[in-house]
Amino acid sequence: MRWMEIAWADAGVEEVSGPKANPRIIEYFRTVGRPEITSDEIAWCAAAVGYYLIKAGISIDQIPPSKRLLARSYAVIGTPLPKDKPRIGALAVLSRGSNPAYGHVGFVVGWTEDTIILLGGNQRDKVCTQHFARSRIVALRWPEPPARPKDLEAAGSRTAQAAKRQQKDAAKSAGAEATNVVVPEAPASAPKPPEAALPEPSQVLETGSQWKSLIETAESLVLFLWAKWPWVAGAFAVYWLARMAYDAWRVRRYRTEDHNTGANVERAPTPAAEGEPELELEEAA
Repeated sequence: MRWMEIAWADAGVEEVSGPKANPRIIEYFRTVGRPEITSDEIAWCAAAVGYYLIKAGISIDQIPPSKRLLARSYAVIGTPLPKDKPRIGALAVLSRGSNPAYGHVGFVVGWTEDTIILLGGNQRDKVCTQHFARSRIVALRWPEPPARPKDLEAAGSRTAQAAKRQQKDAAKSAGAEATNVVVPEAPASAPKPPEAALPEPSQVLETGSQWKSLIETAESLVLFLWAKWPWVAGAFAVYWLARMAYDAWRVRRYRTEDHNTGANVERAPTPAAEGEPELELEEAA
């Protein structure tokens, strides 16, 4: 998650007391399209988030420059996530007070039963982590824009490419199987049992009628099975090949969904990686 690497690298950036301003914070404003702002006294949590997203290659063009300093405007970025299922790296938009226009925005780095922990700017006047009540969550978004299977294939996803190959192979095999089914010719007639010597004409008639009925029934069954079993076998083959193709399609679809929602990354807080800043988690006031 490139945006998280950039944000962690800025941990500790803070406002400068007095009339001067931290040039890094001014750069946040300039990058999101508000170069006229030259004071770090202006609320800058949204500017910091916008800066990190832009530097990570994620567009925020859907937000007009005039609204890029409003935390709640970032609720349109990326792909929506359920508010009760936070993920590491997700963008969290929070409420602030009773005014629906006010808010806060940052990146999820952890959570408890009642709080969510965000890495963001303008938290205690600096870039740091801080706990917030989960009841304040307005929206959770996965920052990367939605992708399609072919987008992942083009980007070099081996899972998506393998699923596509499997789907193509199954489709080709199903076509070959359907065109190569050979229906054998059915025998002209079933063998008849040898005639038996019957002691009386009445018994011959009764027994012959019964045998004829049984033979005709057996003959019809044999002919039907003999003529149809290749089609049954072909149908089963086509079914399994279609099932393989469907499974491959689902793999591509779920891989795309995981990419769009961040489900393929860590979902719970983990110890800081080597070289990653160890920040003290600050409780919200």
